[in-house]
Amino acid sequence: MSDLEEDSIDGLRLAQEVAALDYSSLVIRDDYLDRNGHLNTGYYAVLIDRAAELTFRALGMGWARIREAHVSQFSLTSRLIHYREVFRDSPLSFSFRMLDLDDKRVHFFITMLHAREGWAAAASEGVSMCIDISKRRSMAWPPAIKRRLEALLAVHRRSELPKDAGQRVAMRRAH
Repeated sequence: MSDLEEDSIDGLRLAQEVAALDYSSLVIRDDYLDRNGHLNTGYYAVLIDRAAELTFRALGMGWARIREAHVSQFSLTSRLIHYREVFRDSPLSFSFRMLDLDDKRVHFFITMLHAREGWAAAASEGVSMCIDISKRRSMAWPPAIKRRLEALLAVHRRSELPKDAGQRVAMRRAH
């Protein structure tokens, strides 16, 4: 029986596996830099999206699952937050935090980190929906995936929310 088919999921073990994912393949290439010499805004989103793909694969929603069961997820909304510049040789890591879940959607927060120094460079908050690829329509999470998502969410809910989670986009004005 595979991990995906287990009736009971060890949420703590799953959270540890997600936290320990190797993101070292995600690097800043020369063509990702803008004329200011730092990572271009669009490529922050590309790298965070690729980190999300690695994370969701670890949760049972990788390309093999899409081909086998015709189940995927599509992004409904996302918000990118910039904290600090990163440059060509900046090593990257990422942290993933589930914020919420329902029968068809998952709400998550991913932070891009400087891998050696640990500071946050950027973050993205998003909501994705489970999709039946053969119909291109939303569907409920398959039970095995839903159990994994619920187990991870139960562990993630024990810790404080990321400080920028749930914020609206607006300009702050001094009064």
